[in-house]
Amino acid sequence: MYNQRASSGQDSYKSSTLTIGQSSSSQSQQQQQQQEVLCNLSNQNKISDENAPQYMIPSSITSMSMTELQKELVETKDKLKVITQKFVNVRKERDQFKQENKDLQEEVLQLQSSIRQMVPCFSNTSSAFPMQNEMANIVSEFYKCDCQDVFFDLLCPELNLDGVIYFFQNTIPVVIEVIEKHFQPVEHVLKKVTNMQQLDGPIVNVLRKTYQSNWRTIYQSCLPQTVNEQIMSAVQKSLSIGDEQKHINQAITDFIKKIGEVAFQMLVSDPPIVFDIKRIGEKVQFNSFKYDSMDGFIKGNEECLIILPSVHKYNQGGGLGEVVIKANVLPLSYEFP
Repeated sequence: MYNQRASSGQDSYKSSTLTIGQSSSSQSQQQQQQQEVLCNLSNQNKISDENAPQYMIPSSITSMSMTELQKELVETKDKLKVITQKFVNVRKERDQFKQENKDLQEEVLQLQSSIRQMVPCFSNTSSAFPMQNEMANIVSEFYKCDCQDVFFDLLCPELNLDGVIYFFQNTIPVVIEVIEKHFQPVEHVLKKVTNMQQLDGPIVNVLRKTYQSNWRTIYQSCLPQTVNEQIMSAVQKSLSIGDEQKHINQAITDFIKKIGEVAFQMLVSDPPIVFDIKRIGEKVQFNSFKYDSMDGFIKGNEECLIILPSVHKYNQGGGLGEVVIKANVLPLSYEFP
């Protein structure tokens, strides 16, 4: 009996010892796990710190002393002063060139005025009036811009070839006739006073100089708005372009006004420049040396009609002279849109 109790006591002691050992081992395992977790967290913090943006101070700045920085700042300021001074000099040179250019332009105008006064038959004296080469550019621009715009915007959608010819036959010649009638009283009086059959020489030169110096005012009294509207009404009475809407009539009136402005300058120029108005609507064979196509390509020797007449320098007593602008033509087969 005693031995049985002793053995049972030993077994209970062993079991309690085993329990204590197991509990201590479990505690050590928990501590080890906690340490591992802490290590992992510290490693993660290290990794995140490594991934964080690093603000590096340039080695050039760290290696430079304050004295060197101040020295470099002074050098930079000196360079900036030099650049600023260069800009100031460039600006002065620019202003100087502008002034010299202005002086040269004034000198050229004075020389042109002197030449106009000195050279015979070179009477475009007023600075407000264009010279011969400028007149050629004015007429060319009138053909290429104003006439082309009227042709494509107003005439093509409404008229056929005969209608287009009628329009130009009853605008350009009519305006020129009005201008010529304006000067006829002066010519008649001078012929009567001087007993001359034909005015020429110094008298004509003086008249042209007078007309040129005040040509805008004379032009406005010669072709007032009422006259332009009368010519427009006469054309629209026959053609009824655009059902005679107000804006269409205004566009035609503006075109007639432009004809008058160009034709007036041509008439008082020296030598005069004239339209060969009698040839409007004349049938010709196309020759690129004599004619320009008003629209599209035209084959050589193809039959055409003159729409815009050629422009010539006028020789007093000798008729038409040098061609300034070639006539503009359209082929007989021209297809209107």
